[in-house]
Amino acid sequence: MSNISIEEAKKIRTQFRILAAVTLLTILGGTVAMMHLEDLSLIDGFYFSIVALTTVGFGDLTPVTDGGKLFVAFYLIIGIGIVAAFINNLLRSALARRVINNSKKISNQDG
Repeated sequence: MSNISIEEAKKIRTQFRILAAVTLLTILGGTVAMMHLEDLSLIDGFYFSIVALTTVGFGDLTPVTDGGKLFVAFYLIIGIGIVAAFINNLLRSALARRVINNSKKISNQDG
């Protein structure tokens, strides 16, 4: 099925939890920054963060202030990397979950 060990699978699951928290903090940080820099509502700030970090970029909300533009430039460079790492680890975590569950089934059958 897979050539990863139980220990590696557990490490992947721990990394997933950390990356999930970092991703949520990144989205929250972008939301709050856009609320303050661009005078957006909570919903609009959150929406902008999600649309920007997923690289969808509908274009309905764009930064207009110099501070907003500078923030978004750096936010996207850092944030897209974090989201990409999270998605990569999400897939690896699903595989790790299978390895751990199969290991538990085998140990339950043994004794």
